[in-house]
Amino acid sequence: MGACHSVEPAKSKGQDPLDSTRVMARFISDKFKVGVIDRADLKKKFDEFYEDKSGHFFIRSFGHKRTEKHEFEPVEVFVEVPKLDSATYKVAGSYIMDSSKVICVFQNSDGGNYVWMKDADPRSFQAFKNAFGGKDKDHVFYNDKILEGLNPSTVKVYSNTKNCSNCTAYFTDGKLCYSGDEKNEGKSCSIPPEYKFIE
Repeated sequence: MGACHSVEPAKSKGQDPLDSTRVMARFISDKFKVGVIDRADLKKKFDEFYEDKSGHFFIRSFGHKRTEKHEFEPVEVFVEVPKLDSATYKVAGSYIMDSSKVICVFQNSDGGNYVWMKDADPRSFQAFKNAFGGKDKDHVFYNDKILEGLNPSTVKVYSNTKNCSNCTAYFTDGKLCYSGDEKNEGKSCSIPPEYKFIE
């Protein structure tokens, strides 16, 4: 899962970076790097996605800043992500995608981390309904990781919860077995009886 971290308030020449004109942004080049940008530089593209004058593409999210009492309060944050096409954009489980890319979304207390899955084929990618994973024509994924050796055309996913796109599951194609991203090598795949939901 993505690391949970807090967003420290950015400093800017005597101005409050959290007022109505300035917002914090987390940049894709370093997902823990936070800067302050002018809201006027952001133009809404569609849904919660914005673009700045330089062509950087952001999703509107949230973070937490530390107060003087050492508590945390939510703040608006724009997280830079690879540019998405509005005409082919869709959400599938814990993934957002368009016709050219699949992005895995790790939800956590800072609004989430976004990982571009460069090995995923967006034309054939399908998210699992009961687990944090998906498959395309070539691979089976647990979150953004490839489960090496599993056959996507014969894989079965065993879950203990229905309609939970953020849950851990067992994956097997009859030859190999994974619990989450842990390969059960050299031992039989023993799936607990409570993992009764199969897809």
